[in-house]
Amino acid sequence: IADIYDTRLFDFENALSWYNRLIFEYPTGSLVPLANQRIRHISAYADDNYAPLSRFERIRSVEFSRKKEDAAARDKVFAEVERLINDYPQSRLAPVMQLWLANQYRADDPDRAVAAYERLLAVYPDRSESSDAAFDIGATYYDAGRYGQAVAAFRKALDELPELADTINAQILRAQRNIRRVRMVYVCWGIAGLCGIAALATRPRPTWMWLGCAVASAAVAAILYAAAWLIREQFATSAVMHSLVMAFAAAVGLSTWLAAVIGQKWRRSENARYKAAALLTAVSGALIFYLAIAYLAVYYVYEHYLIIVNL
Repeated sequence: IADIYDTRLFDFENALSWYNRLIFEYPTGSLVPLANQRIRHISAYADDNYAPLSRFERIRSVEFSRKKEDAAARDKVFAEVERLINDYPQSRLAPVMQLWLANQYRADDPDRAVAAYERLLAVYPDRSESSDAAFDIGATYYDAGRYGQAVAAFRKALDELPELADTINAQILRAQRNIRRVRMVYVCWGIAGLCGIAALATRPRPTWMWLGCAVASAAVAAILYAAAWLIREQFATSAVMHSLVMAFAAAVGLSTWLAAVIGQKWRRSENARYKAAALLTAVSGALIFYLAIAYLAVYYVYEHYLIIVNL
């Protein structure tokens, strides 16, 4: 009966009465700890005659659960919680509602989440709900892939949360690592584009080049599949394994084609120095091109594997 009043009817006055009756009549019962927990929770937010608590619990438990998959309906729920906070700004529940809002915004709207965390810090700086808000701002930016802003927010959090220095510094290093990864992506796309343009601008490109590259790619794919199968448990999913093998095999084929195209003229040259320079250019260009394609493949398929090579 207490639970029905509490979680279904949101009638907390009657819920308290029945929880207390349960404790009085069954002091050794297994439900007594739960009853005591609920009594403490309800009593902590009993101000304003339970009005903010009743409305918020109904919104959070019923309305939000039903409407969270509908973006428009979900925004109306959030707007209702914001109105509730504005109607009862001095309620002990207000910072709880503010933190709940910030956490919900975090998944889909990082800017609104940050604004909500900042309001929590500004209006309720002494409440326990705001204790980690500075860190949560950095984490929100990090989850959104906005690593530069995440670093700035984490550094600001260091001043406010010195007890979390180790955790925050670790997050700063992770964000900086991801910034480097993104920059490397741009560099690799630039390398791939320049090598591709150079290859396409070089003529002739006989059919045997394409056939040789296809054979090289197929041979490497077979070898990589055999090796990958032996360590298949190390891959996140089978799809990741297949994608990486095919990407690496394709990179070998493209690199072989690039080397053949760029270095084809050395075969006709009688000049030993020119021949050596052409061969070195072809090999080094193909190697750089391969590394760029391999990096892009790992980054887009499963970037966490970059840790293996300290990237």
